[in-house]
Amino acid sequence: MTTIAMREIAKIAREMEISPGVFLSEAVETFLKKELRKVQAEIFRLCGKYKVSKSSEIDGKYRKGKLEERDSWEDYFRLDHLEYKRRQILKILESYK
Repeated sequence: MTTIAMREIAKIAREMEISPGVFLSEAVETFLKKELRKVQAEIFRLCGKYKVSKSSEIDGKYRKGKLEERDSWEDYFRLDHLEYKRRQILKILESYK
């Protein structure tokens, strides 16, 4: 982290009358929760679009011939990536408890 960033964190923490460590920890947690909400909203949207609850169910629809890959493969990989990202964010948030 740059010296300028550290000075800004220290300045804000002083103004809020908390330690820089507490400020930074709470800022990171707030950021992660915001990112989690965005990821979950996109997961919800994609799952709703294909009437599934997770990416592996899209794969199941491919195997059963109920869904064409050519029309949905980008969404499938996007959903799979978002599920991974959600797991990673939740793992990091769990370490903050």
